[in-house]
Amino acid sequence: AMDPATGNWVEVFVYDMGTPQNAFSVFSMQRRDDARPDDISPNAYRTENALFLAHENFYLELIGTDGSSTLQAAMGELAGKFLQARGGPAADAPGADLFPKDGMRPGSLQLIAANAFGYGQLDRIYTAEYNLNGFRLTAFVSRRDDANAASALAREFQSTLISFGAVRIDEAVSLEGAVALQFFDTYEIVFTRGAFLAGIHEAGSLEAAMLLAGRLAAHLQEMEK
Repeated sequence: AMDPATGNWVEVFVYDMGTPQNAFSVFSMQRRDDARPDDISPNAYRTENALFLAHENFYLELIGTDGSSTLQAAMGELAGKFLQARGGPAADAPGADLFPKDGMRPGSLQLIAANAFGYGQLDRIYTAEYNLNGFRLTAFVSRRDDANAASALAREFQSTLISFGAVRIDEAVSLEGAVALQFFDTYEIVFTRGAFLAGIHEAGSLEAAMLLAGRLAAHLQEMEK
């Protein structure tokens, strides 16, 4: 799309990622801190001169030569046409239902396809950020094949953390089936609910992390019903 008056243009890149999860993963992992959510779709954001969105199997990048309002409008129009051709904007992002909404930072949902937090065994991990008691916390959830698979991965992750120097702090745990570990000056909480592996990653406050873990566990327990 080109603006003949200025000679500026918008480049459109459409990637078929094969599944909605893959498309959302790429979209969410690319998102920068200065991104502004765009209401064209639940999974869309803008930067100064670009619009990015995930829709069904597709990941789109619309990039303008500058940030002018003419080009911004053109990007919105092109993206709108793409969505309309595929039946309109989708519902929520894949994985959005895995987390309690209360206190969740808008636009913070991510899907890490592989090697989450730098650990090879953690794949298909959704994360979301919360502000709680003045701390920014990262919650994580992964739907595994079944409860046995979730428990096995929880044990494997804990032993990996311990092998890197994390220390279990059992007296701090008020949540059934959860393990809390101190790793340098941060805290990791790991638990399962049915087929879900979940927890809190690198929290600055054990108290806030346990509070959020409790809310997350209750939410996942509801989903398992």
